[in-house]
Formats: sequence, C-alpha cells, structure tokens
Amino acid sequence: MAANVPTPDAPSTKTPAPPPRNFGPSRRALGQRRLLLALLRGAGVGLLLVLGLACQGDEPGPNLALWAGLAVAGVALWLWQGRRLLAPLAERRLLLHDQALELQRGAFKRFVVYEGLRHVKLVQGPEERLLSLRLDLDDDSVLLRDLEGLPEAFAAVAGSKPDSAIIEIEQRRFDWGEPAPWIVLTFGLVLLLGLLLAL
Repeated sequence: MAANVPTPDAPSTKTPAPPPRNFGPSRRALGQRRLLLALLRGAGVGLLLVLGLACQGDEPGPNLALWAGLAVAGVALWLWQGRRLLAPLAERRLLLHDQALELQRGAFKRFVVYEGLRHVKLVQGPEERLLSLRLDLDDDSVLLRDLEGLPEAFAAVAGSKPDSAIIEIEQRRFDWGEPAPWIVLTFGLVLLLGLLLAL
C-alpha cells in the first residue's frame, strides 16, 4: 500500500493589486505662490526703505542705528522662506486607488470611495484646463484643486461612480482661487492710485 505523500501547495494565481497612481501639487500653483512670496518680500523691503527715508533725522548717530535696524529687518524678510504660504500646498498628495481616491497632507489622510459619490462638479478654465473637482458625498464634500492628476482623478471618478451620481461641468474665464488674478488686480489698483495721486 502506497504511503500518502503530501503534495505541494499550488501556486497562488491571485495577482497583487497595482500600486495607486501618485500625484503631487501642481507646478503652476506652486510657481504662483513662489511668485507671490517674492513680491511680498520685495514690497516689504520697499516699505522698510520708505520708512527709513521718512524717519531719518539730522543726527548721524540715530540715523545709523535706524538704518542698521532696518537692514537687519530687511535681510530677515528677504531670507523668509514663507513656509506658512507654501507648505499647505507642497505637502499635498493625491493617490488614485482602484475603488477610492486618497488625499494626503502631512500626517492627515482622507479616503473617498467612488461608490459613495452623489454629485461631481468639474470646473474648467480656458482651453478646457481643469481648475477644480468637487466630490459630494452623503455627509460632506471634498474639493480637489492645485494638484497634478486632476484629469486622471476625473476619469477614475466618472468611470467608477454610481449611476445615480450626477456630473456637472462649469466653465470659468478666470480662476479666482489662484494668486495670479489677485496679483494683477492689486498691482493694477496700485498703479491707478499712483496715477491719480500724480495728477
């Protein structure tokens, strides 16, 4: 009688899930915030210069102390890294899984399951550039903007959302959520005010 010989386990045919697609902050959004930081630095240094010219007196001793203090303040301002301005965007990540998307910002993580979507609002700018994507769920909403991979996120959402979820598309000429329009508007108003004062 032949002995029972254990047979080796059959190799698993289950393939591992593919890694999620990973996207970071928008290069355009980061560039605009760096431009805003540089403009704030320049404006601050200019204000210090105007303050120094307005406050200097006839005595050389107090003038030297004044300009030394303003120079220290100007160097500190110029070396300002603007972490509070850049970090909230620079730390953001978007990960697209098969059944959900994941938002990360530092240690914070938020998952949005595609099957839980009730309404999707897509905002497009000039040349059909995606500005933002709002995902409405039963309890709250999630807004995606200033991230690379928004077209991929919309494609994943549109392909996996429930049939009852509605997709709304809105067109905008300007993206008022970006710094650029506000920078142009502010400098335009400053220029107009300067011209009016010069008349």
